[in-house]
Parts: sequence; C-alpha cells; structure tokens
Amino acid sequence: MLVSFSITNFLSFKEKQDLLLALPSNRSKRQIENTIFSFRKNKRLRRVVNSSAIYGANASGKSNLIISIRSLQRVLQDSYEYSDRSDLNYVIPFLFSDENDTIDFSIEFINESLDKLYTYEISFSSEDGKVISETIEIEVINDNNEVKEKKLVFKREKNSFSYYDPALEKIIKEYRPKNFEYKSVVSMFINSINNEYFKREIESEEFKVFKEVYSFVLDKITIVSDNNSEDLIANRLRNDNDFKEELLLAFSDLDFFIKDFEVIDVTTEFLASMTSFLEDGELSDSIKKRILHEAKSQKKYSIRPIYICEENSPSLHLDMESRGTKKFISNFIEVFDALKNGEVLVFDEIEESYHQLIQKYIVNLFINEATNDNRAQLLFTTHNTKLLSDIGFAKEQIWFTEKNRETLDSYLYSLVDFKEVSVENHNWEKLYLEGRLGAVPEVFE
Repeated sequence: MLVSFSITNFLSFKEKQDLLLALPSNRSKRQIENTIFSFRKNKRLRRVVNSSAIYGANASGKSNLIISIRSLQRVLQDSYEYSDRSDLNYVIPFLFSDENDTIDFSIEFINESLDKLYTYEISFSSEDGKVISETIEIEVINDNNEVKEKKLVFKREKNSFSYYDPALEKIIKEYRPKNFEYKSVVSMFINSINNEYFKREIESEEFKVFKEVYSFVLDKITIVSDNNSEDLIANRLRNDNDFKEELLLAFSDLDFFIKDFEVIDVTTEFLASMTSFLEDGELSDSIKKRILHEAKSQKKYSIRPIYICEENSPSLHLDMESRGTKKFISNFIEVFDALKNGEVLVFDEIEESYHQLIQKYIVNLFINEATNDNRAQLLFTTHNTKLLSDIGFAKEQIWFTEKNRETLDSYLYSLVDFKEVSVENHNWEKLYLEGRLGAVPEVFE
C-alpha cells in the first residue's frame, strides 16, 4: 500500500511536495469507510485510504506529479545500465531558479505482509545528474498494528556505501570498486547481480529489503496507458475467464450492448500477408527470413465483440468500436489486475474519452469494499468536478495543484487544509468552481 510520495526540485515542483495517502484519523464517517488499513505511529492512529483525486488548472503540475512517479520507476528499472548524465535526461530539475538544489524522490509503502513500513529515498545532483544519496529505512509493524522505531538498513553516499548489513558484505565488496555514480543501488543489485555466485546473500532477509523496494515501485504501481495491443487483450480474453467475466459484467453495468467476445486466430492469414509484403520488398533474404521467423513465434488474433440485438447477434471487428470503448477494454486490464492483486493504479486525466458515469464507475470499483477487498488504491488527476459531489470521498482524499504566478513553481495541498469546509455543510464542487479552493484557471473574458 502506498503511504506517501514526495518530490523536490523536479519539473515544476521546486519545494518539497508530499502526497499523503495515510493521515491522522478523525471521526469522519467517510474517512473510516474509505480506509483500507490502519496503524498507530507515535501514539497516533493513521488511516490509509483507498484513493486520492488531484484537481488543478491546466499546466498547474498535475501531470508532472504522475511523471515523477514514472521517473522513479525508470530509475529503478533501468539505471543499472547508466553511465553518464544523458541516461538520466528525464530527471529534470526545476528550471526557473538559479539554485542548484538536489532532485529528491521519496516513497513510503507498507509491504504485502503488512508487517513493515518502508521508506526509500534517492537524490540526484541537479548539475551533473549523479546520485548524491540513496537510503532504505524500515519500521516494523507489530500484531497490534503499532509502528516501531525507524531503522536505517541501507545508505549510499555518492559512489560509496556508508551503511549496510554485514550479511551483504560479499556483495558490497564486489561493487565497491566500481563506478556507480549514475546508478541506483537497488536497480544495480536486482538487475545486474550474479545470482549463482551470490545465491546465499540473495536468499537472505537482508537482501529481501532491496527486492521489496524494487517490487513495490515497479510491480505494485501501474500507470495506466492505452498501449495494450489487440493480441495482449485477446490472450487475456482467451486465457483468463475471471477477467472476461468481470469485463462483460462491467459492459452490462454500463449499457455497452456487448454480451460476449469472439477471438479468432488469424495467424495463418497474417503470415501469408507478411510473406507477400516481404516478397515485394527490397530487403535481403536473410532479413526477410528473420522477420518471418519472429512473426511465426507469436500468435495473431482478431477480436470481435458480439452485441445484444433483437434481430441477431452480429460481431464486428474491434477497430469499428469507438475510441472510448477500445480504451475501456484496454484500461480494464489494469483495473482488474489492480483490484485482484492489491496494487496502486494511477490515471492521468481519468476523464479522457470517458463519459462522467464511466469515470464514476471506475472510481467506485476502488471505493466500494465489495469490489475492492485486496486493499487496492486509485490515484488519479481529473477536471471532472462532479466526482467531488458524486463520490463519497473524505477530505483527506481530495488534492489540488496550483502554480505560483510569480515563481512558476507548483505546489500541492489538500482539502484538509480548509478547516472550515465540511462534508455536511458545504458543496465541494460548488466551492471549487467558485474558486474558493484555488487550483482553477484565471480566465479573462
């Protein structure tokens, strides 16, 4: 579960900004209803919520917050191969300032076993992109859900290891002489280590810490894209009955008129077309042979939705569907997986190509305990103000981005900051559209 994410000096964010999904508890019925886990820290009860919505004007920094999460994922996924600043060209500091502050990423999460609270931090030089520091800290959560004292388990400073468990000495000794100025140690340990030579160390509890950080950031956080291929969707429809049933149920709930899918194997036709195309081309025989060999290694499918119709049940090719329908089918893979596996799903502008009721439907899948029993979380940016009144959000779940007109830096704040605003006495949508909560464009007519 995501507890918090923080960013400093990245893109439009100059000062440190904290997105919190675990806040001190209160008596709010909505907060209690939207809580997926509670723990006590420093004698104070904190509740982790199932979702957060982020509002703001265009160019206020909403998407930059999502980009920062993706950038941290890229650092852990790829940086073990980095060797100079150009490899980190996506880690961009706030440019409207002469100060050379570090670029800082920080993430807090609770592991799947619900027995540890992890804090992972990594900082880069804004001048040359080298890693300044990287730390992992752990707080044990006992059987009473009480968080114990924070313990440092790993720290690197620039190109040196400054703190680590002695059980990892053999690994540290291997990497100490190497230049890893542009690499995350977590990325390096997970992706480039000799698994056979360090088998005992890799299987240790001490090394498990690095696996937990890597796995949460990359496997437990999914940023929604529309890039799922027709073949990937076809394979899910053919091989995952639970996914297919849930998708058809969603179509029924949303009145899409689609009652089933026909998935047709078109590999033979595809290869025939590919062969004919290559024969007319000017590529060498060896290249043609390699292309065909690669094409033969994968099945090709055609998806045809079957419709509810009084006269008959026609099937049309998926390409004939609307952009919104195709997007929903593709996105539903991530939605289904997040709910099933207890993941964090991230949408940038959830309203894109979707009717307001479809947006509400997706959000409610995470809000309702009946459909979200695995502690999944939804984080999304939006301009849809109806969700402020149509969804039973707690104040802690509503966030805003605003850009300072003088310094051009973005900042993040919560509806909680407005002490006078309550669920019972105020229409949040009306307050927002009137500009009383900020984070709206200043339109001159």
